[in-house]
Amino acid sequence: MKRTLTIILLFAAQALMAQIPEHLTGKVSYPVFDQEPWIGVIDVESTAMKYDASVDYKVMIDVYDKVNNKSNAFTPLNEAARTYNLLSSLGVPEEKVSMALIIHGGAVDAFLSNEAYNEKFREDNPNLTLIRAMQEKGVKFYVCSQTMGFRNLPAEDLCDVAEVTLSAKTTMIILDQQGYSYLNVNED
Repeated sequence: MKRTLTIILLFAAQALMAQIPEHLTGKVSYPVFDQEPWIGVIDVESTAMKYDASVDYKVMIDVYDKVNNKSNAFTPLNEAARTYNLLSSLGVPEEKVSMALIIHGGAVDAFLSNEAYNEKFREDNPNLTLIRAMQEKGVKFYVCSQTMGFRNLPAEDLCDVAEVTLSAKTTMIILDQQGYSYLNVNED
């Protein structure tokens, strides 16, 4: 009985966490991506750090968290999409945004093909819709082959938009040399 109550409470907590707080109703917009409630942008008037047309907005996003909830969208992926939405809300046009996700560690599970994800977790990959939507906006997904090697993960098990690189570290070095800013969106 106690275990059943705990499970019910966990599911109720997850349902509540998936919803935007009531005080934000009507105050959140989704300028580009709207696949998850938490990738929206709160509509506020900002007075500092405005869009600068002379700047190219290049960001590399470090994604390494383990996939903890196999049924829900991967939180770091949502945060990457929210970052894109925030740039759009700032007024940055799509052609001025370059975003690359560097995927390694436990995060590779979120970027498995639906077939590989289903084989591993016995359910469909809830991340593929957002991954493909982001790819359509030019977002790149680089997966660390060192992680793949340690996990014995063949490239054909990755979703079709993932590109395999030598390592997360070398990818970050290369992107840094190309002027990308580093952003960590992991929960740890």
